[in-house]
Amino acid sequence: MYAVQGVPVVTVTVDHRLRRTAGTLFVAGALAFAGAATALSSTFDWPDVLREPAAVVLPAVVAGGAGLTWTWFATAWTYAILLVPILLLPAVLGRRG
Repeated sequence: MYAVQGVPVVTVTVDHRLRRTAGTLFVAGALAFAGAATALSSTFDWPDVLREPAAVVLPAVVAGGAGLTWTWFATAWTYAILLVPILLLPAVLGRRG
C-alpha cells in the first residue's frame, strides 16, 4: 500500500485468466446479440417496427407465430449472456470494494 496525496491506495493483482474470460464473454455476448438481432430484423423488421402503431404491430406478431416468439426470446437471452461479464467487471478492474 502506498499513498497518493495522503490517501492510501491499495494495488490489487488481477488474474489474467479472469480478464481473458470476461473479455471472451463480452465478445461472445456481442456476437450472439448481433446474430439474434439480425434474425429478428430480417423476420420482423426490428427495430423499425417499434415506431409503428399497435394496430400494425400486433397483427404482425400474430402472423409471425411461434418462430417470431422464439426469435424475440433469443434476442432477450443474449442480454443475459452479457450479464456475466458485466458482473465480473469490478473484479477484472481491481475494484471489488
